[in-house]
Amino acid sequence: MQRITDVIGNIHTDEKLAQSFRQWGTAGQVERVRLDMWTAQKSRLRAITDQDTTLGITLARDQALADGDVLLLDDTARRMILVEVEGRQVMVCDINNQEDATSTIELALELGHALGNQHWPIKAHGQRVYVPVIADISIMEAMMRARNLPGVQWHFTEATPEMGLPATAPSHEHVETEQGHEHTHDHGHAHHHHGAAGTA
Repeated sequence: MQRITDVIGNIHTDEKLAQSFRQWGTAGQVERVRLDMWTAQKSRLRAITDQDTTLGITLARDQALADGDVLLLDDTARRMILVEVEGRQVMVCDINNQEDATSTIELALELGHALGNQHWPIKAHGQRVYVPVIADISIMEAMMRARNLPGVQWHFTEATPEMGLPATAPSHEHVETEQGHEHTHDHGHAHHHHGAAGTA
C-alpha cells in the first residue's frame, strides 16, 4: 500500500505539475483516484487508483483533497497519482422575502420541519437552504410538492465545495478508512437529474 501524508500540489494552480500531467498523461503514466466530494473531505481514507494501486491517505485534520491534487510525483519514473473529485447533486431551496420578518421566520421553520422529518442533512446560508441529494430526486420532488410551501422556490443543481455542505452525507456508501470499514445509510439512491425546478 502506498501511504500518502501530504499533497504535493495541484495541477490547476501549479504550472509545472500541469505540464507534467499533460506530458505523462498521454503515456498512461498518470494514475487517477476518483472520489466523490464527500469522501474527498475525509482526512483519513483508503482508496484505489484506476491502475489498482492501493493508497492509505492520512492528512492533517483540517486538510481536504481537491480536484487536481497530486498525491505522488516521481520524475524519474515519470509517474503521477492524481485526485479527481466527482460532483454530487443538491436541492437548493430559496425562501422568498415575506411581508415581514415574522412571516419569513415562520416559513423557514416550516421548511426546516419538512426537511427534518425526512432526516435529510441541510446547510442554511441566509435565505437559501442546501439539501444534499441522498434520496431519489422524484421522492424529494414529491415531498416538496406535497408540502406546498408558498414562498419557497426549489431546484436541483451540481453541488460544489463552496456550498459548505456537510462533510459526510448519510448516503448508502461503503467507505474504507484507516480504522476499518464505515457504513452509512439512506432511503434510496441519487440519480442524475438536469433542469428540474419547482415552485412550491
